[in-house]
Amino acid sequence: MGDLDYVRTAVALACLYGPEDIKLFINDYNLEYDWDASGNKKLENLIKWIERWEADDVTKIDGIGTQMHISCYADPDQQNKRKELIKKSFELMAATGKQVRISELDIT
Repeated sequence: MGDLDYVRTAVALACLYGPEDIKLFINDYNLEYDWDASGNKKLENLIKWIERWEADDVTKIDGIGTQMHISCYADPDQQNKRKELIKKSFELMAATGKQVRISELDIT
């Protein structure tokens, strides 16, 4: 079905057969993790995909769900880096105007 049509079809079917007040979330894990030097690249790409899916002016995604698997570090520099990545991820999600949900959380 392709990258665009799969999600658009899933959203259309959920709206057709789900309850009238259905809220649809894209849910993914490690959105707060530093996959690259700039940080939060996975989340930035997810947000771009949401924009692509919704570009048809029919598909509507209500929110972003994040499965957070975070760690605490004894090294203060590493701990502060992680805290900033988490903070930035919530700022990025909030900036979309979508609802934000922590769908899973574990801390080690």
